[in-house]
Amino acid sequence: MGDIFNREDTKNELKIGVVFFALAGLGVGLGVFLAEALESDFAEMAFYILAAGFTLPVLVAIVTAQRQASELSELPDNLVLGTAGVTAIAGTLVMGLLLWLFGEMAFDNFGDLGDIILPLVGLGIGAGAAAAGMVWVMRNLIDGDD
Repeated sequence: MGDIFNREDTKNELKIGVVFFALAGLGVGLGVFLAEALESDFAEMAFYILAAGFTLPVLVAIVTAQRQASELSELPDNLVLGTAGVTAIAGTLVMGLLLWLFGEMAFDNFGDLGDIILPLVGLGIGAGAAAAGMVWVMRNLIDGDD
């Protein structure tokens, strides 16, 4: 696992992947904030934040994992699977914090930051498993069927 943080190629992919997650969180968060500013229904907006919080991490993890499977194709499985998993966990935390920040700006009493940390870790682990699984599929079932 330490090799992920010591190699330039895996560090770069980790950074790019976390930026993908941050941009997705920024896009949804900004959209929710602007929708609320235009007087949208609170319950509806809260639903969108929750839906995005549960679905976006897995979707972005899959897209990021596909990129990493391609960009890191010369590396052994353990490095690529680990990079995909760590990227998804870190990215989910960043995305969740951005969604919380926009929710906090848009709504009064949106929720305490401390209340979302453990759920975000759980979502991150799920997204990490999806990302590692996608890399494994890309390397062993799709690319490996020569």
